[in-house]
Amino acid sequence: MGQSLILRLKGVQEIIDLSHRDLLRKRMSGVKLPGWIPYDNQKPDYSYLICDIIQRGLDNSISLELGCGDGPWALLASAAGLRSFGIDADSGLVSRARINYFSALLGGYIKGNCRFAVGNIHHSYNEEQYLIDAERSKVMRTEFLDNPYEELGINIGCADIINGYLWPEHMSSLLSLLNEHARSNALFILPFYEHRKHHQLLDLKPVGIAPRGTALYRRARV
Repeated sequence: MGQSLILRLKGVQEIIDLSHRDLLRKRMSGVKLPGWIPYDNQKPDYSYLICDIIQRGLDNSISLELGCGDGPWALLASAAGLRSFGIDADSGLVSRARINYFSALLGGYIKGNCRFAVGNIHHSYNEEQYLIDAERSKVMRTEFLDNPYEELGINIGCADIINGYLWPEHMSSLLSLLNEHARSNALFILPFYEHRKHHQLLDLKPVGIAPRGTALYRRARV
């Protein structure tokens, strides 16, 4: 793993940190950010997992971030050379992710493409959960109409690596979605605090654990 990759990851991480600080200031000033999860002191160390993935020889893989927010995983994956995509139901956060992408592009930290789409991750997969989410998130209802997978030209089964960092109450529906539609040999980046639930629903085993609560998983039986 070359020094140039480390510098690219560092540059992208600085952009992400700046974005998170700005979002946190807005949240504290009363701006509603319904789709954003503040990491506080538990910010995932995604750079650590990116390096793990590169050492596994997966630098040409397809990466999909479900619930991407302002794009932390998708951008770091793109900096490492992965074909990277992100989906979020909040158009404001997707706009921020695109701004962060262009900042990283201008800084020379990203050479490949990184694409984001607005929409619900259950669109065209689970109509019942899609309608539940649409009802629960009335503020974002109009943004649930478009199919994000169609816009990006991919589906869950295409992805070699899938990141999902959602609100805890949404994790069970995410895991069910992955269990039914993800490739059997896909890698998953998921919050470690839900480890028991991961094991029960997807029969996953951790193959790499990053500092501050995020882990890399693979199905126990492929």
